[in-house]
Amino acid sequence: MNIKIRKLKDLIKDIETLKQSSIKNKNEKAYTPNEFNYDDNFLLPDDDYLFKEKEEVQVNENMIDLSQYNMSFQNMENKRIIKGFGETGCSNLLLDNLVNCEIIILDILSSVLIQKIKQCTIWVSAVESSLMISNCQDCNILSNSKQIRIHDAINTNFYINTISNPIIENSTKLIFHKYNLIFDELSELLQKININKDSTKWMEIMDFNWQNTQLIYCILINKYNII
Repeated sequence: MNIKIRKLKDLIKDIETLKQSSIKNKNEKAYTPNEFNYDDNFLLPDDDYLFKEKEEVQVNENMIDLSQYNMSFQNMENKRIIKGFGETGCSNLLLDNLVNCEIIILDILSSVLIQKIKQCTIWVSAVESSLMISNCQDCNILSNSKQIRIHDAINTNFYINTISNPIIENSTKLIFHKYNLIFDELSELLQKININKDSTKWMEIMDFNWQNTQLIYCILINKYNII
């Protein structure tokens, strides 16, 4: 593993600090949606349209070919897995059915699919294409990725940097922060996959269930930074 022991201990310490900050934040911060001023002439799509759109999304999700993921961690509890710089071979990563796990990938991944996870901390530092998350509860997820899409998530913190609008759907009680964990090789990784570390797209969230009256998400800026 291309990580010095002392450095690895520091990174694990940063993860623990972040998790404690998340707990503190949940106790202090009420979940409040962003406020928008809508045009009185804005027309809602009819119910049939919304139903058809949701059906199409579900079909697309079911068509995901899991065989394309050549690195996977599945059906695990209470595990910590760490992959260092140069160890993944730009793999497609699948994380499936995890409980109380920590997965730390300090290398470039081609794409990532995360599904059915609870009480986990997932740190995928550099994703070249898409990060897809489905059925996620009580987690912390950290990533630099070109695209991020989130389905069926609840009570989860996202520390993200992206160059496109993050998309959320059928989710509640999400908190979004700017990505804030740094290690020596990160700048090199982001340069290789053409992700701007100073992008502000992480704040420009697209909520596909915006007509829902539930409390969906909030955005925190410049809080709990770990450098």
